[in-house]
Amino acid sequence: MRKRATPSAFSDWVLRQNNPKKWDERSSADYQRQERLRLGVLAHRDIDRLFLMHTWTQDFLGPQRAEGWELFFADNKETPDRIFTASRLRVDGQPLACIPDVVLVRENRKEVIIIERKTTFVPEIHIPAGGWPNVQVQLWCYSWIDEFLSAEWVALVGQMWTRLRGDTLSLCRRHPAWERGMQTHEADCEQWFRLYGGSVGAV
Repeated sequence: MRKRATPSAFSDWVLRQNNPKKWDERSSADYQRQERLRLGVLAHRDIDRLFLMHTWTQDFLGPQRAEGWELFFADNKETPDRIFTASRLRVDGQPLACIPDVVLVRENRKEVIIIERKTTFVPEIHIPAGGWPNVQVQLWCYSWIDEFLSAEWVALVGQMWTRLRGDTLSLCRRHPAWERGMQTHEADCEQWFRLYGGSVGAV
């Protein structure tokens, strides 16, 4: 039995399936923890406002959704003050415990943007336009969070950061993104989840 049923554990499993020879679980876990702590600090330095001011974001949201967003949740990485539940996604009988990086809302939570920040050594020009499967499935899990199931529109964004040199991080100019309910996106992620041993159903 797995220690915890979480989207990040599921995401790591998908990453291992796609890159089995490059995966070192211990070093990867240490690296990810350091990067998540670093991005957690950035979260408190207007990272969310920067996201909404970004040209890519304006193009993605369109003129009808470009304004009026409020920060609903931001994970501080070290001591999360909230853990969300996705009751319809279960692994070993447990509902997924979710801690998204950033959640933005507007229109009384009728519209939601869920952001998962990822750092990579891959140059931006070589990052796939559709992102990597592990990013896609992690965000898909967050779209099932109980509190957002009644939202009329949910956008899922993999906010990509790439290293320029040393410890310098640069926000990419484009990011993989999906809307909840997109047929291919839903089917691909559910297939991965069932291969992982998860089940999808009603609460």
